[in-house]
Amino acid sequence: MKLGNKKVPDKYKTYLIGAAAGVAGVILFRLIFRGAKEAAERLNEITGATYRPQWYIVAADRLEAAMFDLGTDEEAIYGVFDELQNDADFIKLFNAFGMRTYSGGLTPWLVLNLTEWLTQELNQDEIEVINTTMATKDITFRL
Repeated sequence: MKLGNKKVPDKYKTYLIGAAAGVAGVILFRLIFRGAKEAAERLNEITGATYRPQWYIVAADRLEAAMFDLGTDEEAIYGVFDELQNDADFIKLFNAFGMRTYSGGLTPWLVLNLTEWLTQELNQDEIEVINTTMATKDITFRL
């Protein structure tokens, strides 16, 4: 291998190749990371979410508490859905709820998402109340 007009000893070839690969890797990582970070920032701007991220976690916990154990606090559930303003709010709430262990009804100890929890806990009339609330705010999702 030659570097300019000088021949590079074989023992340094591995070091040079490794260094070049390392530099290329760092540059590539920075480009990808910067692109991903910018895309995430643009997504947050585009979504038009009404609240800070922590609000969705607290709201998801409120929903779980309203459906936990015996009985269901429908008013608490309605209250959370009354606060949603747009599709972005519903998506962020759904994601904040994630998959949680459901321990009620005839199917205990299942890991379910938010809509699955709600359909386990609420009857069709109660689900329709939530769907109507979301429809009046032009939220396109339905249970």
